[in-house]
Amino acid sequence: AKAVVERDREVDRLEWLITRQTNMFNQDVSVARRMGHTSAEVTSFYTIARIIERIGDHAVILAKNCSFIMEKGAFDNSMKTEMLTLGDRITKLYGMALDTFVKKDLEDANDCIEETLKVVDLCRQMNRYAVGMSAETIVPINMVVSSMRRICEYSIDISELAINAMMAE
Repeated sequence: AKAVVERDREVDRLEWLITRQTNMFNQDVSVARRMGHTSAEVTSFYTIARIIERIGDHAVILAKNCSFIMEKGAFDNSMKTEMLTLGDRITKLYGMALDTFVKKDLEDANDCIEETLKVVDLCRQMNRYAVGMSAETIVPINMVVSSMRRICEYSIDISELAINAMMAE
C-alpha cells in the first residue's frame, strides 16, 4: 500500500506537469503546432492525464482498503481469488484502453468498451460479498468494489476519447 501511495504522488506530479504544458499551449496555440500537435490532441492528452491521475487515486483507495480487509481476514480464499482475477482483468482492460488511444484502433476501442461494460456489471455483483459482514468490513469492501468499477468506467472514457480522436481525423 505504501508503494502505491508513493507511485500515486509521481502520477500527481506528472499530471501537474501536463496541466502546466496544456496551459502553455492554450495561451499560445503556435507552441502546439510547432510540436506537431493540434489543440484537440493537446486537450485529449490533458484529459487522459487527468483520468490517469484519478485512476491513481483509486489505486490508493484499493491498496489501503484491501490491506485493511486482509488484516481483518474478511476475505476467504474464493473471495480473494475472485477479487484478484477481477483486478487482473481490469488492469488488462485499462492497458487496452490506453493502447487504443495510442494506436488509434477503432475496432479495439469498441471491443474494449464492450468488454469493460461486462466487467462493470461484475463489479456491481461483487457487492454481494459485503452482505452479512460486520459493519467494520462492509465499507472497505464497498470502497474496493466501487474503485474497481470506477477504474473500468475511466477505461471506457479513454476508449471513447480514442474513438473521438479517430473520428476527428
